[in-house]
Amino acid sequence: MANLNGVLSDCLKPRFEFHSDFCLQDGVYGGLVMAAAIAKVESQAEHPVRTLQLNFSALARPNVETECIALCRRSGSNTQTFDVAFMQGETCVAHGSVFTGRSRNTFPDRLFLDPPNAKSPDNVTAIGPSMPLPPYTKHFVLQPCIGQMILSGGAPMTGGYIQCRDPEVTELGVAHVAALIDAWWPSFFVTTERMRPMGTTSIQVNFNSDALPIKNKPLLLDIKGHFSGGGFGSETNQIWSTDGQLLASAQQCIAIIA
Repeated sequence: MANLNGVLSDCLKPRFEFHSDFCLQDGVYGGLVMAAAIAKVESQAEHPVRTLQLNFSALARPNVETECIALCRRSGSNTQTFDVAFMQGETCVAHGSVFTGRSRNTFPDRLFLDPPNAKSPDNVTAIGPSMPLPPYTKHFVLQPCIGQMILSGGAPMTGGYIQCRDPEVTELGVAHVAALIDAWWPSFFVTTERMRPMGTTSIQVNFNSDALPIKNKPLLLDIKGHFSGGGFGSETNQIWSTDGQLLASAQQCIAIIA
């Protein structure tokens, strides 16, 4: 079975293939593409990754020769900006930008939000293998404890504890957190009362890079939908450590396809 660290290594090659183990239907799930983009930029960058913005313009298909391109557009003494793109043949399946910046002692490190009120991971049941979930979820331990279950007609709130299951992953860096923050189902799966295909079309993630890396352990995902309109929805994702550190926050546009 493929593993996340293997993908983060493979994407540094001139060409590589995404493994079908990470599929969400016909394409690999978006968090894996984000993680690969960050790994590619980190191999060139002089500073930690602070922000990733990525548009998913087509399905990133497994077992297809893929090129991950990262071009530095500006390099200064304190920051660098990169364009990133994933090409499968003539098709650009994802593109966006990554911003990196060195740490500065210009403002105190402070947290202005409270972490979600959730049970400890030891007291939350993990989803078992009998649940019909996409192939990529086999790489993660999922323990729902926020919001209602999918197809319940409830408010678009969901989340719980998530952990990398791959034994090769012993430490979580920025790329791993990117893979985790987009590994849960959309909040609008709670609100709908029948199965509908949905997918991320665009996402921006801001990373608390100075809090990383950390040991591979359960992290708490808190996901909230804000509105739906015209077949699209807006959602925020926050991922927390169990000691109350906000590791990353994201906002994404989700297509409700049918």
